[in-house]
Formats: sequence, C-alpha cells, structure tokens
Amino acid sequence: MMISGQSAASTAVAVKSAKISADARTNGAASGGPSTSAGGSAVRKDFATVAKDARAALDAVYQQRGKTMDMHTSGKDWEAAFQGMDRRALYAVASNAGGQFSKDEQGAADFLMGKQVEQAQGIDSANPASIAAFQGNLANAMKAGAKFLDSVSDEEKQSVTWAMSRASMQHGHEVLAERDGQPVENLDSDNPLVKVIKAALSAAKGDPGREQSEGRVDSLESLKSQPWAKGLEAQIDQAHRASAKQGSLLDSKV
Repeated sequence: MMISGQSAASTAVAVKSAKISADARTNGAASGGPSTSAGGSAVRKDFATVAKDARAALDAVYQQRGKTMDMHTSGKDWEAAFQGMDRRALYAVASNAGGQFSKDEQGAADFLMGKQVEQAQGIDSANPASIAAFQGNLANAMKAGAKFLDSVSDEEKQSVTWAMSRASMQHGHEVLAERDGQPVENLDSDNPLVKVIKAALSAAKGDPGREQSEGRVDSLESLKSQPWAKGLEAQIDQAHRASAKQGSLLDSKV
C-alpha cells in the first residue's frame, strides 16, 4: 500500500500520510464482513477467504467486460469493479493478500481506500466547498482521520502503513490544534507501533534535521530509515511484532 512522505510537523504531511481508510461498503459477494451460518449467527470470514472472494469478484467483472483492467482503465470503471467490496476486501486487494492481485488492482484498491479517508475527513472531490471547509479546520480533520483509521480491520492494523498514518494523524491533530488555539483531544492508540511512531514524531518536533520524513513509509525498512526513527530500531521491531498479533500478518511490507 502507498503512503506519501511525511513531515512530523506539517499539515500537508499528516494529510498525505493517511492514504488508507474506510467507509465500509455494502456486504456483497466479496465483502470481508460477517456471513450468516445455517443457525442464523454471524460468522466472520477469515482473511484468506476475503481475498479469494475479492479475486473471484474482480474476475467476474473482467469476464463481463470481456477484458481485464489496467493502468489505462478509468477511475469510474475501477470504482464500478470494486462496488460491493467493503474496506476489509479492499485491503485484501491493496495488500496483495495471497499474491493474487496485479499492481494495477492493488493501486486501484489503495486509491479507493484513500478516498474513504478523505471522505471521513469531510472531503468530497465533487464539491469544492468541502475543500475549503477541510482547510478551515485542519485539526478537526486530522482527528476525524485518526478516529476513522481506528475503525478498520485487524488485518489492516498490522501494517506499517496503517501505523504510520494513524500516528501522523494524531500528531497532526496535536500540532495543528496547538497552533490554532483549539483543545487537543487525547487520541492515544493502544497499538504498540503507533505509540512508538507517535513518540518519535513528537520528540523530533522542531528539529529541522529530524522532523522530516523521507520517501514512502510502507515497510519496516523504510520506517526505521526515517531521521526521527534513528536509535529506535529495536523498539520499532518489538512494537511491530506486538502489533502483528492483532491480525493475520501476511506480509511485513504491507
């Protein structure tokens, strides 16, 4: 999954770092939500099944279209292809669960997840007024983003990308609220990796040589290479192992 470079103290970074998210869609055939057993009780699908169902749903779309989809496919067509998939299913595609999704499919799912985060923050690409409202209260937008990220699946929460985005949202809220004279809400996470990243970002605040993130942060390697993470490599490794227990760790790079 993708994540933009981040500045520990800038608004733009906090926004860009949140390219993951989720407004759960309806539970269709490829939904990662619960199904119903013969006895009428809800049965949660395992993540491998979610990925398998997502693969089948996309293949069905391609069969109907008479061709696959790629980088030349319009955003509208991609949205139609993923219609019916909830956030957990989108994450299965974006993270290439089971190694069965193309780069184009992964990128499209990641893009749609990013749109969900923006929607949670009040951004509607079809409504220019929403951009102005977002920019008028960035601290609140960062808070909304952090709370939205708290609602995603356990599988997504085991990823470095999610932890970086969640920590950056919280840090962005605190920095912007303090700047604008607004109350700072306690958004502390119980996720071990989020805690370590957030502490590192806060410690680097105001230090030009350490507060800027470099490149994408979407793997342990890229996380530990950040200027503000120097000296914390062992803590990051330990926190990542602890965080992975919250979900099924499929790939340490997602």
